[in-house]
Amino acid sequence: MRKLSLIFLSILFMGIFSSCEKKKERFTTKSENIDKLKSGVTAYAEGDWEAWMQPYSDSSKIYYNTWDQALTPKEAMKTQKDLIEKLSSYGWRAEPQFYEQTIDDDGETWVNFWGVWEGKLKGDDKQINIPVHLSVKMKDGKIVEEYGFWNMAEMAEEMQKKEAMKNMPVEERNLVSQVNKFVDEYINKNNTEVLKDLVTNDYVRTMNGKKVAGNPQELISSYEVFRTGFPDEKVTLSNIEVSGNNVFVNWTFTGTNNGEFNGMAPTGKKVEISGVSQLKYNGEGKCYREDVFFNELDMMKQLGYKLEKEAG
Repeated sequence: MRKLSLIFLSILFMGIFSSCEKKKERFTTKSENIDKLKSGVTAYAEGDWEAWMQPYSDSSKIYYNTWDQALTPKEAMKTQKDLIEKLSSYGWRAEPQFYEQTIDDDGETWVNFWGVWEGKLKGDDKQINIPVHLSVKMKDGKIVEEYGFWNMAEMAEEMQKKEAMKNMPVEERNLVSQVNKFVDEYINKNNTEVLKDLVTNDYVRTMNGKKVAGNPQELISSYEVFRTGFPDEKVTLSNIEVSGNNVFVNWTFTGTNNGEFNGMAPTGKKVEISGVSQLKYNGEGKCYREDVFFNELDMMKQLGYKLEKEAG
């Protein structure tokens, strides 16, 4: 009877131990496998390709933005290096970064990584931020499969712009670069420091025929109305045409009216307005006049306002 009790207790303890062990291994955020993936992520950012290769097995299959075409570690390394050659800097944002290890129903070990990749293109230092997800299958301490997914649309678009600019005359290319810098840095990022290189001291801006600025400081003050009224405001360009020292730009303004706009209370409504601007440049490549045209009535209607006749 005592032997039976001991056997029963032994089986019970083994079951409990086995159950706890499985529960512990099923999901974790700390493991040797996670540390190996972390070392590879760090090595990539530091350009240490020898260290980057270490976690992979000789027969590893790597899939970037595809489920079908696998790369070898050496092919994947070349793909990464080819992209990096087009950048002035790159790396990972410190936060957020998240790692986890899971055991699937087939007993396979997977390590996942989520982070934000940051890179700047050579030439104009245009910064691009791309959320990245990596999922790797680990076996005997090595990566045997890797799946990486990220959206390259913004990167591809910027590279296409740079390629198109290569074929422009130098003068046109410089003016287009000035316009892009004005929109990207000043309008969208509120970097007022760049204005000293982009506009003259007597720069004039009109909107639908009305003068709103007669110097850079007045430009900053007048545009603050839009920044306040639409905290998430953004301007995108769809077309740029250069004729001599004149540049014609088609643009689209988007934003949510979550702040006071021209003395009116916020409506919480989203607007999307398209317009055109004509910019005039002097011989030094600085803008001295900008005339902006857009449908103000359409904008007010999108905000929910009506003409008196319509309201009646």
